[in-house]
Amino acid sequence: MIIINRIYFVRHGESEANATKIFTHEPEANYNLTEKGIEQAKYTSEFFKNIKIDSVYSSQILRAYRTATFIVKPKNLSILKNEKFNELNLGLLEGKPIEDKYLESYNTVINNWRKGNIEIPFEGGENLIALANRMRNGIMDIIDLSIEKTILVVAHGGIISGALPVICDNVNHLDFYSKHGNHVDNCSITICDVNKTAKKIQIDLIDWNNTSHLLQPV
Repeated sequence: MIIINRIYFVRHGESEANATKIFTHEPEANYNLTEKGIEQAKYTSEFFKNIKIDSVYSSQILRAYRTATFIVKPKNLSILKNEKFNELNLGLLEGKPIEDKYLESYNTVINNWRKGNIEIPFEGGENLIALANRMRNGIMDIIDLSIEKTILVVAHGGIISGALPVICDNVNHLDFYSKHGNHVDNCSITICDVNKTAKKIQIDLIDWNNTSHLLQPV
């Protein structure tokens, strides 16, 4: 028997950290959505207006949870937090400005990942192996609770763009990074189908970084 679940991954709307160009991954940082981020979340809610959503998850981080609340408000659905969807752990880059030596440090790790050196971590943080395993485990958590369901997960750019190309069975992550880079936009929608049998789980990428529902530039 094959059990198919569709998961919509949404990156949170623009946050105060995005607007002020700050590296952040810590749940305690509490960067909220900007007015633009709220509007993006409302546009995303319109996208889901005629889509039946069975369950909703978000990371533990405020900007993702707030985005989820705006998206599902018309549906009156509860939101379950799962730490496995938290942002990529950037280690010592937490709270640093996205500029100069800090941006160079970030790009050094990302460029290594794009070359296949996925074991290289951010200092004090995660490597791509750990990130991908965390995302896969998060998907396993929610799939274990769902059968042939449609699921919404509101998370972050680092984990969506980093982990999904690695764990999806129908893409080669190195080719994918070469073509698409390592970025997804605020409130973009990425879709995966998850096929689960008694022996294995298969994750297929269906759509990537879709922003057609947003009525303003992101």
